[in-house]
Amino acid sequence: MEYRTKIRLRMSAKDAHYGGNLVDGAHMVHLFGDVATELLIMRDGDEGLFCAYDMIEFKAPVYAGDFIEAEGWIDREGNTSRHMMFEARKVAVRLDSSIKRLNNQQFNKWIN
Repeated sequence: MEYRTKIRLRMSAKDAHYGGNLVDGAHMVHLFGDVATELLIMRDGDEGLFCAYDMIEFKAPVYAGDFIEAEGWIDREGNTSRHMMFEARKVAVRLDSSIKRLNNQQFNKWIN
């Protein structure tokens, strides 16, 4: 059975810690922790202990007002361990007072 989950939320002004309403990368890591907790509850029935992250790459800035989707899945399991993968992506951006949804072409251009 494949275990996969995602959460979607809007970055608020209180999430911005830098000039220009930039949200710090640690907030994305926090979202991954929330997704990992849900995965472990789905798989094992409890929260478990999260041991480490192997590698994290921040490929684009996140700003207050952006809508983020954080997704995770268990890609392999040991007897007492779970290896998970995570991705966070912008699904919509706030432009002044309007919200613009990103289509696949815009999303791929934005991250590359």
